[in-house]
Amino acid sequence: MATFADNLAQLISGGGDSGPGGSPAAASAPASDAGSQETKPELNGTPPTAAPSPTVTAPAPAQADDSLNLIRLVGPAILKRVAPIAAAIAVLVIVGSWLRRRGTRKD
Repeated sequence: MATFADNLAQLISGGGDSGPGGSPAAASAPASDAGSQETKPELNGTPPTAAPSPTVTAPAPAQADDSLNLIRLVGPAILKRVAPIAAAIAVLVIVGSWLRRRGTRKD
């Protein structure tokens, strides 16, 4: 666990630098100082320099082919529920108009 804290402190401080003997500079720091935000000078008296952060480019916008077509995705499910209701309404309208015509016709 202490190694994780040391590596995390090294990453936060921006140092990928190695201390003397090839060991990381953060590994020589005590574990209690691993979470401190202040930077301490190196052994030779010069303050550490922050490494330049890499620039991350945004991904290109999605093509039209990659977009979701909601009509194709949910259309069949909605149609399955709406079709019986629409058919029942159509039958009621036809039967109602047939009954009205039959009742008003006098021979």
